[in-house]
Amino acid sequence: PNPTNNDFTIQVNTDEQVQLEMFDIIGKLVKEQLVTSNSTVDVADLKPGTYILRIASENWTGKLIKR
Repeated sequence: PNPTNNDFTIQVNTDEQVQLEMFDIIGKLVKEQLVTSNSTVDVADLKPGTYILRIASENWTGKLIKR
């Protein structure tokens, strides 16, 4: 779900692990995690706000809102 409170599920187009990077609104890297198809990402430790998600190997970016 987006927005989320504690976690979200991300789907990638590969069965291999890829690096998910999360940046705050000013561009500071706040979280990195290896993900595969349908991985759950825990964001309970992050402050509420808007975050940019990036998977460089998939050439994908997205936005997440944390409540």
